Amino acid sequence: MFFPFKTMPIAGVILLFFSISSTSFCNTHRKIDSLNQLKNQAHIEKNTEAEMMFLNDIIEIHESQGNWEEYEKGVKELLKLTEPGKDIEKIAECYNLLGISNAYKGCNQQSLEYFNKALSYNTMAKDTIAMSNSYENIGSVYKDLGNYEKALEYQLKSLSIRAGSGNPRIFNNYTSLAILYGLMENIDKQDIYLIKAGEELQRSGKENFEELAIFNNEKGKIYHDRGLTDSAISSYKNVIKYSEKLAWKRGIAVGKGNLAEIYAEQNKNTMAIEMHWEALQISQDIEDCMSIAEEYLYLSDLYIKLNKLDSAIWLAENSLERSIECELAKEQTDALFMCANLYEKKG
Repeated sequence: MFFPFKTMPIAGVILLFFSISSTSFCNTHRKIDSLNQLKNQAHIEKNTEAEMMFLNDIIEIHESQGNWEEYEKGVKELLKLTEPGKDIEKIAECYNLLGISNAYKGCNQQSLEYFNKALSYNTMAKDTIAMSNSYENIGSVYKDLGNYEKALEYQLKSLSIRAGSGNPRIFNNYTSLAILYGLMENIDKQDIYLIKAGEELQRSGKENFEELAIFNNEKGKIYHDRGLTDSAISSYKNVIKYSEKLAWKRGIAVGKGNLAEIYAEQNKNTMAIEMHWEALQISQDIEDCMSIAEEYLYLSDLYIKLNKLDSAIWLAENSLERSIECELAKEQTDALFMCANLYEKKG
């Protein structure tokens, strides 16, 4: 799973919203309208700093809603304001933001291009902290593309900068390396980095709900792979619990989807289907392309068990469509295999 992050605020005070309920939908639009008026007034007054500040706040709101089209329009507008001043760090951050949105949409090649542009500007600025963040994000994209060797290379580059610096993002490196080594079936190294991630959480002394959700999700995967089902269920429930404390939709969707997999294995098909549909709905709300492709496929498999082949085909074809659109190699292969099997069953 991919958890990209921003390396620094662009300008001014950031307004951060983890989720916006339907009851506050109108208020949110009024807030955007007000910020747009302030931004336009700042533009008329040629107050670039204020214009960038209001624009950055608008971008944050669109991010919270998963409105990536408007988010990217805002970032590109911000980039135009930034480039004439030749502020290398701000230009790098704009490209980083575009990398993030494309990663969440599943546009991995485009995301990789933007993250590499961010890295280029961070290198020019000799900003080692931002460079380590770019290395991490590039590594995460390579992981999603199925290129684990490249992913490992960039995660280790990021770790080499952060090691011994007290950088709190080193937790991300340890967790990502645990995931990668698991995918590469190197269990010994997976355990080493999982222990390091846990130690890093304890050392921070802070209850960081996002990191706790990520850590419990990785623990859940490992317990699941090793047949420790009760421990896996407990870990995934913790993912949902910590994500709900933040109203972090992506974390909730991941926790529900993984928990549903276990229920499916236990032949608790009704519970599994219900939870996978919930995960799919949340993933669609935030336009998480990879999760959408995966959830369609999980549901297809469950409908095969119920001998509802037409529904299963529809779901598998949706998974294939999204995985092709988002350049997801593994998901594309899985969906093709599922479709082939279903077409055979249908004659």
